[in-house]
Amino acid sequence: MPSMLNGTSFDPGSARLILPSDDHSAMLWDADSGKPASEPVKCNGAVTGAAFSADGKRFLVASADGLLRLGEGASGKLVGNPLKHPAGLSDACFDSTGRRALTVCDDLLLRLWNVEGGTLAAEPMPHKKPVHRACLGLGDKLVLSASDDGLARLWDASTGKLLGQLKHPGAVLDAGFSGDLVWTHCDDATVRVWQPGANKLVHEKINHPGLLVVAASPNGKLLATAGKDGAVRLWEAATGAPVDAALKTEGAVLALAFGGPEGEWLVAGGESPVATLWSMAGPPFKAVPLRHGSSVQAVAFDPNGQRVLSFGADRAARTWLADGGKPIGQPMRLGADPAATPSTVDTQLANATLTRLGGERVVSVGGIAGIFTPLTSGVDGPLGADERKNLLSIIDTLKREVGEVQSRNLKLEADLAALRQRPSAPEDFATGVQQSLDELQQRMGAMRNATSNFAVREFKLDASVQVQVSPLGSIEYRFVQPGESVDAQALSRLSMQVVPLPKDNLAGVWTSNLFQPELPLASLPEVTAEAVQRLEAAGLYSIGEFLQTGTRARALAYLEALLGVQRQRLAVWAQQAVLLTLRGMTGPAALVLMEAGCGAFEPLAAQTPETLLLRYEAARLARPDLHAPALTPALAEQWVRAARQYLGLPEAVVAPAPEPTPAPPPTPAPAPP
Repeated sequence: MPSMLNGTSFDPGSARLILPSDDHSAMLWDADSGKPASEPVKCNGAVTGAAFSADGKRFLVASADGLLRLGEGASGKLVGNPLKHPAGLSDACFDSTGRRALTVCDDLLLRLWNVEGGTLAAEPMPHKKPVHRACLGLGDKLVLSASDDGLARLWDASTGKLLGQLKHPGAVLDAGFSGDLVWTHCDDATVRVWQPGANKLVHEKINHPGLLVVAASPNGKLLATAGKDGAVRLWEAATGAPVDAALKTEGAVLALAFGGPEGEWLVAGGESPVATLWSMAGPPFKAVPLRHGSSVQAVAFDPNGQRVLSFGADRAARTWLADGGKPIGQPMRLGADPAATPSTVDTQLANATLTRLGGERVVSVGGIAGIFTPLTSGVDGPLGADERKNLLSIIDTLKREVGEVQSRNLKLEADLAALRQRPSAPEDFATGVQQSLDELQQRMGAMRNATSNFAVREFKLDASVQVQVSPLGSIEYRFVQPGESVDAQALSRLSMQVVPLPKDNLAGVWTSNLFQPELPLASLPEVTAEAVQRLEAAGLYSIGEFLQTGTRARALAYLEALLGVQRQRLAVWAQQAVLLTLRGMTGPAALVLMEAGCGAFEPLAAQTPETLLLRYEAARLARPDLHAPALTPALAEQWVRAARQYLGLPEAVVAPAPEPTPAPPPTPAPAPP
């Protein structure tokens, strides 16, 4: 949401807003009342960009389904056919005229489109790694992009030709224009200001420990930086000199924006439920609090700098008057139906008695549908008596349930500890048999080889014991006592037979002769030792396990929180892990293959061993800092064959070498006279 909330969220007259929602849609809203102004534009994936053109005649909606949808600003209805892309879109924006649109696609290409006609206005602009931000500037003459590969690139907006590369020691997280200058935000917690024509630094880099966000004033004179320390610092863009003392907020700052033609206002939002609005007619700068019910994740101003737009973790967008900070209209709930008229009827929810303050509705969280019951009215201000009663009732219920869960967990842990003990007495015989069978089934189910998997068909055990299986699947037995006469036919005989399960093909299988998924996580060249420890603590030890987990959406969100990295960085690690499954692959070699454009099995399978050798060696020589080994013809052929096998493609036909032409027999020497 932060990258989608900006001045283009408003139409030119600031009367309406276009806002994305977490239900894969975007919609127009009335900025004065906070009520919907159009039907929602529905997409088949998450909405990643929504904006008005500068004249308000058009709007765009970019989505992870790879479509850029265009609509009529007056009616909110879609017009024409969407502009299709081969992969999902992560961002989009208009130029200043509204006649062209810039898109950022997950295929690592920027595209500039003619809105009328849906044709490309320039050649696509390629990148080697994911792009964090792209924008137009200097009268729409330049395209600026910030990438994970440590480069900010400048492109000719009329041709798509690369004009310059601004190098950084790490990923470039954000970039923009500040008047005639370019600023960039690097993940080393610094801001750099560049002269775009010469592609050189204007002054020393600006340091802000814990830097998270950067904003430039519309007149190009000031830069603002903020981050984990809760301080907002102002700098002269042309010199890098600090302007007055730092502005203080509560908690880390996650969003920052200037407002007004000359940067008359500045607003910051973050972990605190209070955003701060400053009048820049100073110093000293006057601060006004904008109170929310939760943390503030995004902020923006309208084109005139008269209204502030903010978005909170409660999934509500709010508008405020910049002069005084008075709220305008009602909060705009994104992705939820409007609440019904509040009532004060008590309702029983599990063990909590609640006073109903809004209409109950069905919502879906993580794919699970349930009833949503408002605990508060959602109105900014002190909590009322009914709201406090509801929250205290829920807290008491949660405390009680947490205590019960902890008690059950302690009992389960004790039971598991007893089950995990190695059998040491005759009474543990059944437990030992059960554990052995379970472990055998698990290990065989995980085996991978070139021809088949295995499964336990039968289990056999000859012993002087009477054994039976209970309806719950546990083994019950009675040992035969010494000297006891027992009919041999009364003794149980369990048998085990291991049988092969044929495979139709080897697609999607890491065969041991071509792959090495058991390689440890420490083999990934860009994963830190701390990240490896956290992954191993979560039960992931090999690159194969990391890849299997990283393909699930819920697991991705868990890994982001566990490792403290962005999803783009996880995608890069996964790309490296895919290559490292190839037997004979090393971390430096994987980085060289990515530099050579063969960062996945699909492009790798499209190569011949000869072309792969040429591309690899060219990339290796261009990046001596990676210290990658030379590639042998045999290993190149093996990698291509492995990629084709995994994708289910037939093996490439290799033309047989021509048979050597036999040499003519030697001419005999003349006999002596």
